[in-house]
This record gives sequence, structure tokens and C-alpha cells, in this order.
Amino acid sequence: MTLLAVLLLAACVKKESKLTPSSINEFGYKLLQGNNSYDQRIMDYYNRYGVYMLYKFTPKDSYWAVTKWDSAYRMVPADSDYVDRQLDLIDTTFFRYYQDSTLRKYLPVKFLLCSSIRFNGAGAQLDGYLTTTSTTGWIYETFISNWGSSRILNIRGVRDSAVLFRSNMNYGFLRLMDLKSKMSRSDVFIGSSDYSTAIINTTQAQRYKRGFLSTSASTTPPSSQTDWLNYIQAIVQNPYTYLTSTSGINSNTTTYQGILTPVKDSSGLIRKKYEEITNYYKTNYNIDLQRIGDGRL
Repeated sequence: MTLLAVLLLAACVKKESKLTPSSINEFGYKLLQGNNSYDQRIMDYYNRYGVYMLYKFTPKDSYWAVTKWDSAYRMVPADSDYVDRQLDLIDTTFFRYYQDSTLRKYLPVKFLLCSSIRFNGAGAQLDGYLTTTSTTGWIYETFISNWGSSRILNIRGVRDSAVLFRSNMNYGFLRLMDLKSKMSRSDVFIGSSDYSTAIINTTQAQRYKRGFLSTSASTTPPSSQTDWLNYIQAIVQNPYTYLTSTSGINSNTTTYQGILTPVKDSSGLIRKKYEEITNYYKTNYNIDLQRIGDGRL
């Protein structure tokens, strides 16, 4: 009986075909993508942050996700003539505000360098994504950046788009980390506000008094997540001098100007939450939110 089993096993083994390598290319990303000066820079970023910065990419790189194929964002790869300038812009407005270890841990695998980014394929050019409350989706393991085109030659115009780029890219990154639950929120911050009791009336002054920065004309308080993101946006998109300026405002002015002054912060709760969230990011992630908003080196 034992001999028969051995013979049968040997016969089965004999029938197995020899394993050969598949001809199908394994999915992945390739660096270097060319022989340009910036290819080595991109390789250096990969070594520092573990991120693939791609200026050549396919629709699969752009729109594939685990549960769907597509995205609200429409992207065009960067023009190779402007990639160096685009990397300079990202360096001075985004990378410099984070430790290498932070970027290595939290940046998505892909970083697509684009010459055009539009939401739903139309409208104004976007710096990146997740910069407004309406664009809540994100592409699987992807971060995106615009300005890889001749437009970058005029980025420091009257509107100073480089400042807007800095505020949008950093807010987009921090918002992405929150939406994906990669970074946590402060229990002290969340515990400082009542998110269930209706606001007395729809005036902005009452929302400020409750410690809320949202401008929705409703007696319903914002969610704790919306409240958290509103504070991040207010801080990284505005200098401290603006947040403490009282020039031309009153208690119902619906901008972030003066939110850290008694004109708007009548209860002192906004200042308390501001200090908690800025200290939280410094302590837990070594990220200085106000340094980003001020544009300090």
C-alpha cells in the first residue's frame, strides 16, 4: 500500500509542467524616466521620501482605484521643458515644511507632475486637489501637482500664485491625511466644542462664539471633522498677521481675518482651539502649521 502511494505521487510530480516566467510585464513604476537633469533630482526624492514622482504617466496611473476606474480630476502630464521649475516650486512651497521621515511615512506612493489639472475636466486650473469642500475624492495612493507648463513662468504675478500654490498644496496634503485617517485629531480640540446643540441663530458672530469657523448660514453645528479641517485651512492658508488683524472687520465678517481677536473670538474659544491644533501637529508630527501659513523658511 505504501509502495503504491509512492508510485502515484511520483506519477503526479512527473506530470507537472516546468515553470517558466510570464511574458506579462509586472505592474509598477520606473525611475529614471529620461536622461534629463531633473531625473536625478527625482531619483533623489525617491531615495529620501520613497515616492515615485512621475512626469510621464498613463491613464491607469491617473485614474485607477481599487473599487473603480476614474476620478473627478482630469490630468495632463507635465511638459518636460518645465519639470525643473516645477520641482523648484514644490521644493520651496511644500517639501521644505516637513521632515524627510514625515514625507516618507505619509506621502502616497505616486506623485504625478502635471501640466493641467481640472475638476470634472472643466473650469479653472487647480494647484493640486482636496483644496475645497466640494472636491472630497482622491486618487488611490496618489498625490498630484500642477504648474508643469509654461504657465509657471508667470506664477509670481500680481496674484502671486506661488503663495496660493503653497497654501493649497499643504492644505490638500493635510486634508488627505485626515480623510484617509493617516493622522489623528486632538481629543482636547474635539472636546472643546459642542457639536450637537443647535446654534442660537444663523449669525456668524454666534458661530464664532461657539468656536466654529464655518460660514454656513445654519443653526446646525459643523461636524468635528469639518471643524478640524476648517482650522487647518485657516492656519496654513493665512499668515498670523492676517488672523490677528482687525482692520475693517466686525463680528459677522465671514473671512478668516481677525479670528484670533476679541472682535470675532468673543469667548476665547477660537484662540484655545488654535493653540491646541498647532501644538498637536508640532508635538505629534513635527509640523508647524503657522509656519506654512506665514511662508517662513
